[in-house]
Amino acid sequence: MIEASKQNIMKIPGASLNVILGRPGNQSPHSPLIVRPLTLNGVRKVGEDTIPVLAHGFAVFIDPAKTQPKLWHPPEILAYDFTHHQTINSSPAPEEKDYRLIPGQTVDQLVKRGINIIAACNATSLWEASGILVVEGEIITRTAPAVTANQFTPLDGDYSVFSLDPDNPGIKLISLRQGNKPANLPCRLAVGGAVLIKEGKRVDHLITSGVKPADKPNELLWDAKLPRALTAIACTFAGKIVILALAGYPENPDGPAECRLSDLSALLHNFHNQYRIKDVVILGVGGDTQLYFDHQGKQTSFCGGVRRPPPLAPGSTLTRWGRGERPVSSIIYYTSARLPTDSL
Repeated sequence: MIEASKQNIMKIPGASLNVILGRPGNQSPHSPLIVRPLTLNGVRKVGEDTIPVLAHGFAVFIDPAKTQPKLWHPPEILAYDFTHHQTINSSPAPEEKDYRLIPGQTVDQLVKRGINIIAACNATSLWEASGILVVEGEIITRTAPAVTANQFTPLDGDYSVFSLDPDNPGIKLISLRQGNKPANLPCRLAVGGAVLIKEGKRVDHLITSGVKPADKPNELLWDAKLPRALTAIACTFAGKIVILALAGYPENPDGPAECRLSDLSALLHNFHNQYRIKDVVILGVGGDTQLYFDHQGKQTSFCGGVRRPPPLAPGSTLTRWGRGERPVSSIIYYTSARLPTDSL
């Protein structure tokens, strides 16, 4: 828990929620990161029910003038065919599918000297139909059926991406027509994602969730009304970057209450008065909530998702990922070292 003498408590309007933001410790003027522990607790009314909200994590503020943004993905993920392969090794296996380990690594496996911060960006990652990256000015999308899809369909629409360009951060639009990519792009380095806040205003009500295969702009495969671990990336009007990760307490005997997408959006919008938050997109959920940072000589890993679920049924075996064990197919990282883009 965060010490009372080292916290700011903010109320979220319209809900009985408290945001407890820990104050940063001693800060070197040369450090590219400011790390603030974060707790969200309270209750939210859902219909006639009162639902607990309990999550903790970190808000990491990044100075893009002191560290370089980069994106990583395994190229093999683009052609991984979810109609033919299953990502989880289970017995008995579906007759029409064979087990094939999904290309990727965990965030902890990608850690190396010179890395300031790593965050998984799997919410609209290259698992999902609408996954988009922009790397060195090139648009990267899937070339085979995505998870839950029955067939491959080229992307068509105006998709939001979050630019990581130090001189041009925030939400940009990329128009794709039947997979055809525009010649001129508004950024050189970006990650796709559903939009929570744009130009300082909440727009999470425009997100459509629980859609399969979620191939249209601002669609999410998972149900945003359910609580889960969450990761988001934001920029301020001053051009600073914020990566935020929240997860439930795994030691909670009643289970991790965690928070909903609307709670995260409200929290970040509530930061606006203090930090002038401009744009926010969702990055990862559940087991894709993986964060690592190296700050003031201390290395910290933070993960969401289940610890170790039991087998599905008597007589069956199931190899499933616990916290921090799910392979990541796209990540954001910042480094003060001179590492090439594909160095991870």
